Amino acid sequence: MNNSNLASIEIRKKYTSLLLKFCGDKDLINLLEQCIIDNIRETEDLYKRAGKYPEKRNLLDKLIYDLETTRKTVIERKLGGKNKNE
Repeated sequence: MNNSNLASIEIRKKYTSLLLKFCGDKDLINLLEQCIIDNIRETEDLYKRAGKYPEKRNLLDKLIYDLETTRKTVIERKLGGKNKNE
């Protein structure tokens, strides 16, 4: 085995160890989910502002963005336009 393979195995072991350590941490998982959603939101906002979308777009990302945007719109309507910054 060469050094690259050994390094890859070590990284995989560390990764697996961390997965086992944190897999039950609901707060960490929720934080990561929010980071993913924020990243998707930023990307979709850039597409929208530029008026250009890639030829092949990640449809799951689009769905998550659309659900999040629709949820915020529904909440704003229920609140009568109050708290628009949420």
